[in-house]
Amino acid sequence: MADLINESIQISTIVAGDNNIVFRFTIKDSEGTIVNLTGATVVVTIDNGSEKFIKNASIDTPLTGVCYIVLTQTELVKGGLQYRFQLKTTLLDGAIHGSQILSFYVEEKL
Repeated sequence: MADLINESIQISTIVAGDNNIVFRFTIKDSEGTIVNLTGATVVVTIDNGSEKFIKNASIDTPLTGVCYIVLTQTELVKGGLQYRFQLKTTLLDGAIHGSQILSFYVEEKL
């Protein structure tokens, strides 16, 4: 099973209405080995408690398991909320693997 190893959610602050926030992920298996994403798809489901939306991740460097999503101001419109997200990776052989649920907080805009 592929586990999500997130190396980029070190964003100090996300504020409601921020635009082009990039979340970059490295997909590794349960033993810590990088998953080859050649021919794979990665879908990220994001839920802020009142809305749920789905983003297709872009595969950046398939051999190193790196993919990313870009969140826009219309997706980050609600502040003062904890946003939860989960990745679903479908590999070239058809195997489907989900990540644990992770989260980030969006501050209210002053």
